[in-house]
Amino acid sequence: MKIVEKKFGYTFNKIPNDLFLENFYKKKYFKYDKNFNYKRKNYELLYFNIESKIKVHLIEKYLNKISLKKKNILDLGCGTGLFLKYVSKYFRNKAGVDFSTNQVHKNFKRKIKFIDQNPNQHVQEKLDYDFIFLNNVLEHSPKPNVIIKNLHKNTKKNSYLIVTVPNDFSRLQEKTFAIVKKKYWIKYPEHLFYFNKKKFKRLIKGKYSIVDSIADFPIEIFLLSNKTNYISNKDVGKKCHKKRCEYIINFYRKNKIDGLYNLLKYFYNSEIGRNNTYLLKKINF
Repeated sequence: MKIVEKKFGYTFNKIPNDLFLENFYKKKYFKYDKNFNYKRKNYELLYFNIESKIKVHLIEKYLNKISLKKKNILDLGCGTGLFLKYVSKYFRNKAGVDFSTNQVHKNFKRKIKFIDQNPNQHVQEKLDYDFIFLNNVLEHSPKPNVIIKNLHKNTKKNSYLIVTVPNDFSRLQEKTFAIVKKKYWIKYPEHLFYFNKKKFKRLIKGKYSIVDSIADFPIEIFLLSNKTNYISNKDVGKKCHKKRCEYIINFYRKNKIDGLYNLLKYFYNSEIGRNNTYLLKKINF
């Protein structure tokens, strides 16, 4: 499979069809497992909770004149529903959509609406939400530009997107590639599109403007040392992940949400974060 560069991202010369992808994700991620939501370690849950909070903070920082308690949100590609669980207290109506909601814990479903539907199909409908979250969704789509187009077409006039995508073909990866000697971030057929800052801006051009942006912890810095190279030594991968979680947890405890925001903004500006998160405002014609 060959990587090709397009105007708004890097992709493959051959893309699987929608039916293949839907079956792939249902088999890999959406088999029912009553223990699915209990596999994470406590430090992972705390880390994910903090990551969820910073996304709400991104909204509050620039839209502090509105009350989020009156706003409706959609988590497009909601997975286990954990993100919605953590942010549900900030908003009025909450909904999540994914190929299947079997993996969503039954307790989450009491106050949150979950919809079983292909996210690519869901965005073709009218979406009456103030904020739509796409947490690591666009990289899985064979046509991320169509998702953005449909979201722009079918959402409210004053709506926003909060989009997180992996920061691939980045400045840091240029350095790590020289050591690892392979493009370890390529994951076919799970990830079909790859975006750095430049490519992502082209993806949304004319449809959305960037209000603010941050990045998460640059875990790939561990690849610069032989002792923590988790690509060549899989045994250290979990240790690196734990260090990342603990670093962010401790930083948040000492510096609170504003301090963490400043750190993540630095990661974004330095182009070293593993994932970039964007607050996007809809451009109305």
